[in-house]
Amino acid sequence: MSITTLQDFVRNVIKENSYLTRDEAIEYQNLQKENEKQNNSFSYAERNRQNTLNKSRSDRMNELLKKAKAENLTDMDRIVRFTLKYSNVSNDKFTWDVFNNELSKMLFSSDGYSFDSKEIAEYSKHRLISRGFEFIGYGRNRIAFLSQSKKNIIKIPITQGGVADNTHEHISWSKFRKKLVPIARCRLLKNSVILVMELITRPYHPYDPNVLDNQRNKNFDDLIKQNPWIDFVDCGQVGLNRKGQLVAYDFGLT
Repeated sequence: MSITTLQDFVRNVIKENSYLTRDEAIEYQNLQKENEKQNNSFSYAERNRQNTLNKSRSDRMNELLKKAKAENLTDMDRIVRFTLKYSNVSNDKFTWDVFNNELSKMLFSSDGYSFDSKEIAEYSKHRLISRGFEFIGYGRNRIAFLSQSKKNIIKIPITQGGVADNTHEHISWSKFRKKLVPIARCRLLKNSVILVMELITRPYHPYDPNVLDNQRNKNFDDLIKQNPWIDFVDCGQVGLNRKGQLVAYDFGLT
């Protein structure tokens, strides 16, 4: 079975305000394929038998969709339940190891269904917000949360590029922070794709809407003159750590 075909089918089910588990989606699609088969060489008796089978398959397909629609789930509920079924975990079970396992399966799936960045982001928000993590915002390949202690930022990859970004920041801080660009203290959780970074304040952010353009540009130009390494940081994403040191808080590859 084509991964793309199943993926499109499941998303279509979600859009229609219904929900099927992964196994039900595969069953539904197989039933649909069987019903679409046409063979004019069948004898009269064989055609009758096929019609009976088609009706039986159609009844089962309607049963699956009726059961799904009766649950009246929101889009978020469908994504969460589909992912829990796919990841084979319990909704009330949460550890960083379990969550990382879920993320890894979603990011590197090779069996039947692949998740897009929006689905991974929404699922991560569902898992973390309910446990006291404050959602900060979206990036191109990652989303960020404020830790329960309010001292760190949790960076969750929502694409494989986000995994590369997290790995690059971890390596840049652990091995090259004194040789290249000073980067905020960070680390990957053990055997994980999830990055924890110290919280940074951003008094020099070049896109601060609360500062007039001319003054903002002058402030940042002056800062770059004093710290030329900022030119190597995407969009000038630098700020101050708790020690008052100027560091980059985004130093991903993509």
